[in-house]
Amino acid sequence: MHLYSFKTVLKTAECDPRQEIRLSSLVRLMQEAAIHAVEDLGYDHTKTLDRGLLWVIGKQYFQIARMPRYDEEIEVQTYPGKRLMSFFLRHYRILSSNGEVLVKGVAVWTLIDKKSRKMINPSHYGIEIPCDSMEGQIEFPPSYSFQEELPLEAKIEATYSRCDLNGHLNNTFYFDCVQDLIPIDYLKSHECVSINVSYKKEIPLGESAPIQYGIFDSRCDFQSDHFQIRLEYR
Repeated sequence: MHLYSFKTVLKTAECDPRQEIRLSSLVRLMQEAAIHAVEDLGYDHTKTLDRGLLWVIGKQYFQIARMPRYDEEIEVQTYPGKRLMSFFLRHYRILSSNGEVLVKGVAVWTLIDKKSRKMINPSHYGIEIPCDSMEGQIEFPPSYSFQEELPLEAKIEATYSRCDLNGHLNNTFYFDCVQDLIPIDYLKSHECVSINVSYKKEIPLGESAPIQYGIFDSRCDFQSDHFQIRLEYR
């Protein structure tokens, strides 16, 4: 089992006004775990980034039993899942200090050429990721569609501070952007129970993406030519 894990205590900057981990911080912990896990397999930046190859995420889905809280020690776990053509599944869990599963999820990763932005076959570059499984894992991000009209409009900007070394809006900042569109009273009175996001195409540094969105009783939906997000609440 190629399980990578680390423990951390949540800091003030990682938490929101509810004293719970921010959605962006939650996803960021998962992303960092995945990067270190691949490095542990022998594929550090000299095998990818320095050769003009970028790991990018196409889909992510997380189920939340309880949000980790400020000053709480948690354990972040990740392991590689199935390979589907040029796509790699990666599974995640966050555990409390007593072993309770607080969050579990799955993401779809792929490797692209930095210049062409096209997917490549990792095997052609000597990159072979193993395949593991664990009981109770989420097999694949579930599909969904928007049944109701999304009546509201906004735009998301790929500002310098939101962009990463790939030269585009980092996937974690999408959640800060969309949460800022949700009324504060809604966020204070609802708990997020799932995150489902599809990244259709990148938002390059300095550009922006218009979006349509809707705030409903138990979910908030956001749609754009660049991405699609559903946040479910209780």
